[in-house]
Amino acid sequence: MPKTRSRSGGGGGRSSRNLWTPTFSRPTSGPERDFFRQATRMDTFDEYVLVSILCTSISYGALQTFQINSEHEGIFFYETILKTLIQVVATVATLCGLYATMVFSLSTLYGKTALGLERDSQYDVFLENTQEVRDKAFRSFSLSIVLFAIIVVLVLLEDLPSWIDLPVGCLLFGGVYVGYRDWKHLIDCATNIYDFMDMDEDEDD
Repeated sequence: MPKTRSRSGGGGGRSSRNLWTPTFSRPTSGPERDFFRQATRMDTFDEYVLVSILCTSISYGALQTFQINSEHEGIFFYETILKTLIQVVATVATLCGLYATMVFSLSTLYGKTALGLERDSQYDVFLENTQEVRDKAFRSFSLSIVLFAIIVVLVLLEDLPSWIDLPVGCLLFGGVYVGYRDWKHLIDCATNIYDFMDMDEDEDD
């Protein structure tokens, strides 16, 4: 999971910066905030919504349409263990995707409404008070993607002949691990971006 870094300088007991979701710096000392930059940051939530909807719909489809390969009928591993595993993983992936979609879509709706009505103070309060919820939504978003990848592998293993399941399964799960490792590396590299935002807030204070 992404790491957070706390800053001891500047504002004294300032809490650590969460890296789960894009956070927002407070208004600058000028009379008006940079509306374009704030709107652009709000637009990043749309990317979460889009991917969450995709993962949710496909995961739910796998839950509804999954069928046992005729070649695997009567085999306990496929009829019981693998089937149950696919159903559980698809259900959790669907629920996580729905939660992420709800949180990020509402955050975009209310955030852009506040900006459009020029209610900047209420905009800042809303983002600050809902940061923890968006952190949870990002975790759900990430989990839904990982589970979606696992669903793809499990469904494929169910469709393949039994003699090739093991080598193909090892290869595909290895690919899932590589993707997870690279995703975590990207999140860790984003730490510098949010440290820079912390410095900006310290200077504003």
